[in-house]
Amino acid sequence: MNDVTAKSIGALRNEVAELRAFCEDLEKKLRRKQVPVSLSTTSDDEFEIIAGVVCDVFGGNLKALRGPRQHRDVARARAAFMWLAWNLTGASSAQVGHFLNRDHSTVIYGSHRASHLRESDDEFRAKIDNAAALSNKAINKGTDNG
Repeated sequence: MNDVTAKSIGALRNEVAELRAFCEDLEKKLRRKQVPVSLSTTSDDEFEIIAGVVCDVFGGNLKALRGPRQHRDVARARAAFMWLAWNLTGASSAQVGHFLNRDHSTVIYGSHRASHLRESDDEFRAKIDNAAALSNKAINKGTDNG
């Protein structure tokens, strides 16, 4: 490879890195305003990680999370999953809904419900913040190795 090609490739890599940083910054700004964004594809693996953490922290299992049961404990865990999956992964409400066998509008409602519960219920806030930290750690660990 000649020097001109190597310099061109280096310049392109720099441009890609700058563009990636710009997109990540934009995504953070949009999230602060609670605008759902999807700048990257989200795999079911990330949803599985978040669901596992939510089930551990809130109690329950994936079958209950995806099932029709509407009891308070399951409904709160499901709302927490919706909020976490939507906010941590950048997935659309439709993607989150597909994972849970629910409509995108249900995900929007559940996320807003979880946001309200974070503000009004100290126990829920502690649980969802713990689940967010654990999920972030697990997701980032998975992407560092891949």
